[in-house]
Amino acid sequence: MAGLICCLLCTPVRISSFFESHSAIFPFETHRQNLENVLKIEPRTVAPGSAGFRFCGEHAWLNAFLFPISAERFIIDLVRLRPGIDARVMRPGDVFEIRRPIVRHLTHASNIAATEDDDTQRIEFDPTASIPDLSDPNPERDSVAKLAGVTEQFIIEGLGGFALKAEESLDPIIGLYRNHRVRYAIGLVFPDSTTRWYRFDFSERSTDLTVGTKMPGPVDMVHRIAASALARWIERRKVSSMCALTRAGSARCMHYLAKASRSASSRLHSPAF
Repeated sequence: MAGLICCLLCTPVRISSFFESHSAIFPFETHRQNLENVLKIEPRTVAPGSAGFRFCGEHAWLNAFLFPISAERFIIDLVRLRPGIDARVMRPGDVFEIRRPIVRHLTHASNIAATEDDDTQRIEFDPTASIPDLSDPNPERDSVAKLAGVTEQFIIEGLGGFALKAEESLDPIIGLYRNHRVRYAIGLVFPDSTTRWYRFDFSERSTDLTVGTKMPGPVDMVHRIAASALARWIERRKVSSMCALTRAGSARCMHYLAKASRSASSRLHSPAF
């Protein structure tokens, strides 16, 4: 295939797992695979692309965690592996003119696009950056009383009822939680900055549910979520943004049991509940 591809446009990886784990580990293996693919194709010219977007406003803090490989970083590593390869950073408004076998990179040559401000530093990868406290923006301005009523009924009667009934019917997921004596807590963050906790304890013979304004005892798994986001899920209301629920920080999880069980005799295979 060497030389058959004149110009290869490729897109470095972004970290989607950050939304679930809040872990911003550099994706070494994916980066290695992407570099290896370019070397196998052997294009005459390669131009790493971009995700094509960034978060702004109250969600701007996510930019430091989600775009670990810049175009410049990709080119530096690619040239280390294949010195002499023609690799270019392409900005909006640039054009590649291809006249086999020659590829010319013409900057600012497009008549339909232009770079007004090169602000790619806003998405520079920084896994040491701070994460703001979870808050509830409450975009639909629901009252705290309404949010509390909707969410508590769902958690106590819906989720709690499921846990008890599933326990009686030998539901396999609940069975795993009981076998590993999981203590699972849900923290609802309200617009007035208060938090209400619901703790399911599967370590006893019967499932125990404790409710309070403070974390009611030790836990193995925690899910914190904005009350208005959960209410919109429950009521199936239209979401104004794809990022309004969990993807931009309206929910956070801690899964201690994904690696090791409290049971010394076996391991937990990270069931979803």
